[in-house]
Amino acid sequence: MTSKKPPERPAPSRWMVSPGYDLAIYSGVTLYGAALVLGLAHVFDPRRLFVIFNVAFTLGHYGPTWLRAFGDTAELRARPLQIIGFPLVAAAFVFGTAENPEVLACLLYLWDRWHAVMQSFGIARIYDAKLGRTEPHWAWLDRALLFACAFFLMSLNVALLTPLIERAAAVGIDLAPSPTTLHAIRWTLGLITAGIVTVYAVALLRAQRRDGRWPVPKLAYLGLLVGGHALMNTTSNVFLLSCHEKVYHCVQYYSITWHYERKRRAITSPRWLDRVLASRASLPAFGALVLVWIAGAVAVSRAISTGDSELYLAGFTRAFGGLALVHYYFDSFLWKVRRVEVRANL
Repeated sequence: MTSKKPPERPAPSRWMVSPGYDLAIYSGVTLYGAALVLGLAHVFDPRRLFVIFNVAFTLGHYGPTWLRAFGDTAELRARPLQIIGFPLVAAAFVFGTAENPEVLACLLYLWDRWHAVMQSFGIARIYDAKLGRTEPHWAWLDRALLFACAFFLMSLNVALLTPLIERAAAVGIDLAPSPTTLHAIRWTLGLITAGIVTVYAVALLRAQRRDGRWPVPKLAYLGLLVGGHALMNTTSNVFLLSCHEKVYHCVQYYSITWHYERKRRAITSPRWLDRVLASRASLPAFGALVLVWIAGAVAVSRAISTGDSELYLAGFTRAFGGLALVHYYFDSFLWKVRRVEVRANL
């Protein structure tokens, strides 16, 4: 009597969802998002696009952060002081610096730049985790590559440097470089980036020789990420550059949070929110929650403002800034790739 061989398990996918989905949502969005923004600039005023994209994307993607923090009972119980306390700290800071808005603007700019690059870093680390490459040196290489590319591309576009120079000048720091200094900065950053790319390529070749695998999803992501930013560097319009980042950053964030919430919440849970977000209606339900969040955030900003247009803008800016601070802080620990539940649900 012959014993049946157990069926072979299929090799785990190296993609977060699937090749088509990942290339469309996580990787390609940086490139086609650039083409979309540059195309819309021929139809709409870039300043109007900036306002619309800020509400639909930037303000909207703060909502899933709060859902992730306050809607997950286990998360709230594990970090009650951080999750409940920091929004109060952020609100106190925003209103405490009302007479010196440049302080809030400078902090938001620096934290936002770090936050944007670290989301790309997190996606790269997830791809490595799915491939089984969790050695510490890959984290250092990813971080070095992404920050070097970001600084180098920034140095090539005056419109990307201007916000940094203006924010620094507002708090008394003069960072405006002379043409000669800027030229030297570009060459220095270019050489540093080329050196890191070389080291990265050597590490990839060594890993491929050892286990015979290329990290195709990760390389596609990194390549399209750089390609999208290179395409956007053909314009020096700061409003369009900002719109581009809002598109790819927030589309990726919406998708990551939706997939995480759908897998995290058990269908058998008695809580109605868990049942809905784990059901087939999870995507429209998630979208509805985002729209409710946007409406609520706009309503709060109106409530703390007056009829005066300048005061309303100041009130909206404070509300927006406070939500941004909370978003940056929550994401700093909610989406750590080294956390078991984050890897498991992504």
